[in-house]
Amino acid sequence: MAIGTRIREVRRSRRISQEDAARLAGIDRAYYGRIERGKVNVSAVNLLKIAEMLVTSFGRFFPTSRCIL
Repeated sequence: MAIGTRIREVRRSRRISQEDAARLAGIDRAYYGRIERGKVNVSAVNLLKIAEMLVTSFGRFFPTSRCIL
């Protein structure tokens, strides 16, 4: 769910609709919506497509660890 939430945050900050994001990334609109809601496990290939479409890094979608070893 955290990855989907971060994708949504970046998309909204770019002022791109969910429908346009899916189209630009070449991903089915309904599937894209499920990604943002955390309902599916998204593949690395689709994460790369989304990152490219949002002009951001792949790593930006992953929460940072606050664990200190």
